[in-house]
Amino acid sequence: MRNKDGLTPKGLFYLTHEILHKESISGLQAMANTLLVVATLIISLGITGGMTIPIADINHRNTPFFSRKTWYTFFFLSIAFGTCLCVSSMFFYASVILPVCWSKAEEESVRLRQTKLVFGNVSLFASLALMFPALTCGSVLIFELSNWIFYFICALGLIILVVHLTLDYNRWIGIVCSVLSYLEDAPSDSPIILRPICKLYHLFLTFAKKKA
Repeated sequence: MRNKDGLTPKGLFYLTHEILHKESISGLQAMANTLLVVATLIISLGITGGMTIPIADINHRNTPFFSRKTWYTFFFLSIAFGTCLCVSSMFFYASVILPVCWSKAEEESVRLRQTKLVFGNVSLFASLALMFPALTCGSVLIFELSNWIFYFICALGLIILVVHLTLDYNRWIGIVCSVLSYLEDAPSDSPIILRPICKLYHLFLTFAKKKA
């Protein structure tokens, strides 16, 4: 359907809000570009840490609580999952920076880019969270630590987590609300990878409404 000027409703809306649309896209791209640099630094540290921990006397039990082999397992699993999450965040940020369509600027959805940025942030924070147990395991493997030092490191990490959640409580609530809002209002032609999530969320809403 087109008006007398040959514009579709979508094209007319974009023409009316063109400046605001471009400013929103530019702001999201700048934020994603900054976070992409942070993710690059984190993945560099993770890969470097995974390659520099020496594998020696792996069957000895001269480490707190577990054998060295168990600590190695925890270390490499933390590094592997943290690196994968960091890579996924980099992909999300890159998809925010790169245009969806090079020829039609109106095809670039601001809300979809915001959702990608949110998923990238969640992946990045999860990667950072996994780097702490990797750091703890690496310290146990390299240094001869007493049990009280291990307790101190864990307590320090717990304090940092509590402080972060206390200060950024509203941020995480906003992230959850943003994702749920997108899933609730997602169009029928949403990306294939999001369709199962959207269906599960709609089923959950239906079940919750019936219970209410």
